Amino acid sequence: MVRRRRELFRITKYGRRFDSESGKFVVNIAYHTAVKVTPRTVAVSEAFGLGVDQEQQFTIYDNVELKIGPADVVLITGDSGSGKSVLLKALQRDVEGTPEVLGRAINIADVAVEEDKPLIETVGRTVEEGLELLSRVGLNDAFLFLRSYSQLSDGQRYRYRVAKMLESGAQWWVMDEFCATLDRDTAKIVAFNVQKLARQFGKAVLAATTHMDLVEDLHPSVHVHKRFGKEICIVYYPHELGKECSLLREIRIEPRATADYRALARALTFALLAGLAGAGGEKLFPLPLTAAMLLWINLVTDGAPAVSLALDPPDEDVMKRHPRKPGEGVLHGMGAFIITSFILQSTGTILLFVLNYYIFPTHLWGWPNGPINEAARQLSLNEARTTAFVQATMFELFVVARALDLMVIRR
Repeated sequence: MVRRRRELFRITKYGRRFDSESGKFVVNIAYHTAVKVTPRTVAVSEAFGLGVDQEQQFTIYDNVELKIGPADVVLITGDSGSGKSVLLKALQRDVEGTPEVLGRAINIADVAVEEDKPLIETVGRTVEEGLELLSRVGLNDAFLFLRSYSQLSDGQRYRYRVAKMLESGAQWWVMDEFCATLDRDTAKIVAFNVQKLARQFGKAVLAATTHMDLVEDLHPSVHVHKRFGKEICIVYYPHELGKECSLLREIRIEPRATADYRALARALTFALLAGLAGAGGEKLFPLPLTAAMLLWINLVTDGAPAVSLALDPPDEDVMKRHPRKPGEGVLHGMGAFIITSFILQSTGTILLFVLNYYIFPTHLWGWPNGPINEAARQLSLNEARTTAFVQATMFELFVVARALDLMVIRR
């Protein structure tokens, strides 16, 4: 005699299908469950009047229809154990079952990462593409480009995975436990950026979370709220881009002391000069500086000067100065210096590049007459870029130092 083993969990109804004509997903899921009989489970059942010798049937989804397009942002919310992940997996299987109709899907949990390589080495086919992808997800600090995945915070790791999903070209982004490990402010920023990227590139998002505070920032076009049992609420919204993150409403401007105002003016002057000086050459002439060179210029010139600005002591004679005019801007009196520095920096970078590449190349590569020697041209290009790079770095350091002197003179 063969004794049949008692099953503690058994799916009795599982159906899902995608109707390509109507664009609807139809889901049916039910299961039976039973309690394993042990001395302790029997004691608990007797204490609370529960039965352990009978199976119970639960229906999670009963002929649920969801109209989801390949560019919708779908948010599934509900308490733990309500069936959010079950629905998310069913939708993903439907998408993967008809890739020729719906396109390819990628799950954020399946994104492959290289723990010990710098981020810039693991994203994009080129340096430029890697910088663009990382910047789009908010990883746009020069130092972050050189860090490895293992050195990132949880929020930065999540953004990195979003960049990898964007790079994959998949049409559907699947995210279970969406932003569950992040602090709530970071989660709202990530949610806002995810919907922004998805809508800019025409991608679909399938996200599930227990957190209701992400509804506004993810701005879903389809919101599914799953309760226990068969109860489910589905709301459809216009497919529109979220205009601003909810955290912006929490930002407020408060009056501060004159010393704070002057410190802000110095920091903004420095940042504006650094940005203009570093980007000027590339914008006004075809690539005299590569993206990696611009990155290193920022690393060199934004490091020590920025630290010194942060540690700058307050002015001792601030109370002896005349008050500033109400209409005076933060960068008042610095406009001419900023414009002049930008013109000189751009002109110097371009001029040195032209001289070393076109007019007096170290290696004659055939321009403007004769056949082009590609090897000699590449050597001349590298040397011309190196010369322009050194000039840009040294001039920017000079500009920053001079700007700080002018700020002192203006006091």
